[in-house]
Amino acid sequence: MRRALLVVVGLLLAVGVVMRCSPEEEVVPRPEDLKKEGDAYAAKREWGHAAERYRLAFALEDPVPERARARAWLAYHRGLTLARIPLAADAGRWLDRALRLDPDLYVVHFERGLLHDGRHPETADRKTAREAFERFLAESERAGSPPGDGPVAEEARRLLRTLTD
Repeated sequence: MRRALLVVVGLLLAVGVVMRCSPEEEVVPRPEDLKKEGDAYAAKREWGHAAERYRLAFALEDPVPERARARAWLAYHRGLTLARIPLAADAGRWLDRALRLDPDLYVVHFERGLLHDGRHPETADRKTAREAFERFLAESERAGSPPGDGPVAEEARRLLRTLTD
C-alpha cells in the first residue's frame, strides 16, 4: 500500500514537472504587464517589489533602438524606486542608464537632484544637485513642459534656493 502511494505521488510530481516545462504552457510576462505591476506596488509604497518588477520589465523589453524610450522609462522607474528603498548609489546608476537611453527624458534630472541634495548621505553633493535641478528646469522649459510638471518645477526651484543659501 505504501509503495503504491509513493508511486502515485511520484507520477503526480513527474506530470507536474512535465506540464510546467511544456512550451505550450509556458507563460512569458510582457514588459508592459510587469510595469503595471511595478506601478501598483509603487502606489502602495512597496518599493522593493516595485523595483524588482521594473527590473524584470527592463530585462524583457526589446533592446532595439526603436524601444529605447520605453527602456529609458523603465530604467527611470527602477532608479526612482531604488532611491526610495533607499539604495541611492544603485538608483543613480539606473537614472544614468535612463539618460543614456533617452537624453531627452528630462524628469530624470529632477530625481538625480534629489539623490544629491543631502537626503541620501552616501550621494550628497550640493553642486551636483544644483546642476541637476537647473538642468531639469532648463530642459523642461525647452521641451514645453506639460502642465503636470508645474508642481515639480516649483519644487525644483524651492530646492535650488535651499542649496544656494
